[in-house]
Amino acid sequence: MELKDLIAQLADKYGYASISQRLLDLANSPTIRIGFIGEFSAGKSSLINSILDIHLPTNIAPTTKAICLIEPTVGLESNQYFRERGNLREPTDFVEFRNILRGESDCQAAVVQVPPCEVLPTGCVFVDTPGIHTASGNEAELTKAYLSMLDAAVVCINITNGVINKDLLDFLCDAQLKHLQKHLVFALTWSDRKSPEEGEIVRAHIVQLLQKTVQDGRMEMSDLDQKVFTISALEQGNASKLYNILRQAVLEDLPALHEQRKQQMLQDIGKDLLEMLQERLRVSQFDSTELDDAQDKAQKELKGLQMELRKREGQMDSLQESIYQKVQSILSSRLFEIGAAPGEAERAQLIEAMNNELSQMLQSEAKNYLGLNNFSAAGLGNIAQEIDSKMKSIEAFRNIGVTISSAITFAWLIPGGGVIGNLGQGASGAAAQGAAAALASSQGKNGTGVLGTILGGIGTAFRSINPFEHIGNAIAANRKKNALQNMVNEKAGSITNAFLVSLESPFQAEVLQPIQEQLAEKRRQLSAFQDQGMRAIEDFRRQKSQTEQEIAQLQSLLS
Repeated sequence: MELKDLIAQLADKYGYASISQRLLDLANSPTIRIGFIGEFSAGKSSLINSILDIHLPTNIAPTTKAICLIEPTVGLESNQYFRERGNLREPTDFVEFRNILRGESDCQAAVVQVPPCEVLPTGCVFVDTPGIHTASGNEAELTKAYLSMLDAAVVCINITNGVINKDLLDFLCDAQLKHLQKHLVFALTWSDRKSPEEGEIVRAHIVQLLQKTVQDGRMEMSDLDQKVFTISALEQGNASKLYNILRQAVLEDLPALHEQRKQQMLQDIGKDLLEMLQERLRVSQFDSTELDDAQDKAQKELKGLQMELRKREGQMDSLQESIYQKVQSILSSRLFEIGAAPGEAERAQLIEAMNNELSQMLQSEAKNYLGLNNFSAAGLGNIAQEIDSKMKSIEAFRNIGVTISSAITFAWLIPGGGVIGNLGQGASGAAAQGAAAALASSQGKNGTGVLGTILGGIGTAFRSINPFEHIGNAIAANRKKNALQNMVNEKAGSITNAFLVSLESPFQAEVLQPIQEQLAEKRRQLSAFQDQGMRAIEDFRRQKSQTEQEIAQLQSLLS
């Protein structure tokens, strides 16, 4: 792959728009830059003003403190001025343009666009730079940095000095400017201040000095005798003179310089891209913050759901005890009232009321404990029918209990009376009559004894007063109470169990299942996050490795 194609591919891949734009500019019109460099007061700006008829500031010490670009632009009727900050170019006026060159602005460069001419054709740009010898450190560095972007240069030397200043010569011998040395020409300015003979002596001396520098291996130049010339901004024809020198040294080689400039610019773009990629690689770190935060949140939500599930499951245990006690309380208060009802109709009404109270209580508990709003007690069975049947058995038990109790009591009072026979009479009065008859039989057929008479009277009294019946009722009532209490305990347990069984399905469907589904979803999320994290790490490693390979490939093409 060629360097240009690789740069374009990498710039697009990594989103380096500035690199892409520089490639586009390079493809459209590679421009040859011809710099004017030299010491302060070497006449650089004056020479440019004279050959282009523009008005760069002069005669102010030091004059040029920023880079000045003179660009030929087709279609202009008058000069246009601009200021540059970084990569941003904005139009301005001549006053600010001049102030930038005087160092009275924070702009790095000033630009003047001029109509094209023979000495400055389209495709070439003149660059006026700060003075080398007397420039401050920042200005010297600015000049050196910009010279690396020049294709050729006019080195202006004040002829009255007679020599090239050592600082200027060392500057030109810098390794960073080696590409520029082959296309240097030397203008001995202010030649009007010397006679032609004196000027030639100075010129020959400087040619010899430069040749020695070449022989010493410090510079790479040829045809030095043709590249060192005298010139004055005050003389007529200086533009043509400079053009002829530049044509021979630079302009005739313009196609090759264009290609050289294109390749140099491409190398510069590639080096800048290389630095960007190396910096990208240096600071690249796998950032799992967002994924870690999502996992932590899911973990907390999962733990919360697990706690909620355990809490809900534990509610069934506490609910069982609460329901049993409340059912027992309702049955205790209602069943004794039902047992005392005078008839079946009254008992049925009381049982219905009890059923309603039970149903409302169970629905309330289902809602309060478990959050079930649509629970129905229909699943508990026909409680009313069971209660009614049980109550009838309790009443029957009470009746036979009275008979048994009366007979046993009377038999205790009259030992001769048979309990079995008395039970057949159906009442304690009949038992008393049986006992009296037995006594009369033992004393004689007539039964006229005093004791027999008393017992017969007692028997009569029993039939009317039936004191043993009342004794039997007391015993039977106690048995009834016990029977009812047993029934309360039994039914409270069965109702509670039936209630809990009936809750299992809605509790599972409405309470537990949604939580379980959320738990399953959170587990899926955590698993997905873990998979995503593994993929992200693998992607990061793969991308880093690929960037390293691309850097190596770019370095190979730049070397």
